[in-house]
Amino acid sequence: MFAVEVDNLRKEFFRRDAARTGLRKRRRRVAALEGVTFTMERGECVAILGQNGSGKSTLVRLLSTLLLPDGGSATIFGHDVVKESRAVQRLVNRVSVEASFFKKMSSEENLAYAARFYGIPPSKTRTAIPEILERVGFPVSRRHEGMEHLSRGMQQKVALARALLTSPVLLLLDEPTPPDRARSRRGAEGTVRGRDARGGVLRRDRPHVRGREGRGRGTRCVRVREAAATLRHEFIGLYGMVERNWYLIKRYAWWEIAFFFWTAANTLTIVFIAKGVVAEGGTINLDRLTTILLIGAVIWSYLGIVFELLIETVAWERWEGTIEYTFMAPLTRAVHLLGTGIFAIGYGIVRASIVFAAIAAFFGLHMPNANFATALVLIAVASISFVGIGMMTAVLPLISPEKGTQFGYVAQGLMLVVSGVYYPVSVLPEFMQWIAKISPATYALRGERSAILDGAGIGAVWGDIWPMLIIGVISVPLGIWVFRRGELHAKKHGKLKRSG
Repeated sequence: MFAVEVDNLRKEFFRRDAARTGLRKRRRRVAALEGVTFTMERGECVAILGQNGSGKSTLVRLLSTLLLPDGGSATIFGHDVVKESRAVQRLVNRVSVEASFFKKMSSEENLAYAARFYGIPPSKTRTAIPEILERVGFPVSRRHEGMEHLSRGMQQKVALARALLTSPVLLLLDEPTPPDRARSRRGAEGTVRGRDARGGVLRRDRPHVRGREGRGRGTRCVRVREAAATLRHEFIGLYGMVERNWYLIKRYAWWEIAFFFWTAANTLTIVFIAKGVVAEGGTINLDRLTTILLIGAVIWSYLGIVFELLIETVAWERWEGTIEYTFMAPLTRAVHLLGTGIFAIGYGIVRASIVFAAIAAFFGLHMPNANFATALVLIAVASISFVGIGMMTAVLPLISPEKGTQFGYVAQGLMLVVSGVYYPVSVLPEFMQWIAKISPATYALRGERSAILDGAGIGAVWGDIWPMLIIGVISVPLGIWVFRRGELHAKKHGKLKRSG
């Protein structure tokens, strides 16, 4: 069995011509690869030479599952790169000419979360990360510094360490060092050859490499162990997504503080409407109207955090350039999206609770009947459907790098418009009231107001809980499916790449 077997591989891209047909530019197919065939033995080192634009990087991206071929086939240790992409992703890692990281995060933080995607727990990376950094010639004492403070050569060493940390069976090097840095190139080659000699790059004992299968009771035991290992891998990957988002929040702490005060100021402007009504001579229950507006503003800000983090799942990674490394990792889209969603829920609830408490104290609101336990249950149930819908909007930056993020925020705004965020749904036109019935925010707002203003218990707001449960049960699997379709579209058209 060959380590790599490529047969008549073909890849085409659409290119826009300068000439226009009406209002649109003409598109034509351009072959990036045509009829590529070769094999690579286990333990062999192969160099692919060619001029700029000859398709070398396209070939590497195809072998690392970032592109879908338009013809031919490619297998890695017997696994088809299209039909068995997860198995291939477990065996392969890649170093490209552009070292792409979250620049605010340190080298240790970047390596730590990336290792989780390959099922490596914190207990192992605490010692493995300093060791691998030292091996590639990176000064270990600087591993806590932000990547933005490191030279390009230092960043490239971290990129090599990231690939070697996962002990790939096949290591793909796409111009890992610039041509004018001969010393760095020799150092990188020495590190890779040293790892190869110990079986770290083209390792011969990797359990995922396809071989003869056993039979009978022993096979069933193996399958149980494999299922347990897969489940453990998924949980570690889920932790990696939460860990990565925590690192980003921590590194952008001042941005988060500024955004918090902006949210509080925005909430104040809304809640002051109640006092404005009284000042204009209106006769209202001031505490009640103020609380109604406060609940609407807080739910709006909470939903904004959940949607923002899910939409930025792709947009931020595309800007930083880490999108390729995330999508070539053996991480299921369910884990990818749910990990982000779980962090968004936790972070959003903390933020929203602080804003609610601060504004309520500012206005001296009295809520003697408030049932905060029911309110917490309502927001937890609503969060499931918020995450599901957020997953669907997260696909927009994936299929449209230029306009997708903006369309995602448009979707968020439309959902809030029809949900009665500051007004009863009954004041909306009839067609918008019908749309409001499928918006989970409609039921979340109504239930929260009943729980906080009237002290309603779980039974009293069950009419708002069960629709959110149904929407959540449908929207989460649908969101994962939609995102997966978008991922295949992006791989087909070569959109899994940096745009920042």
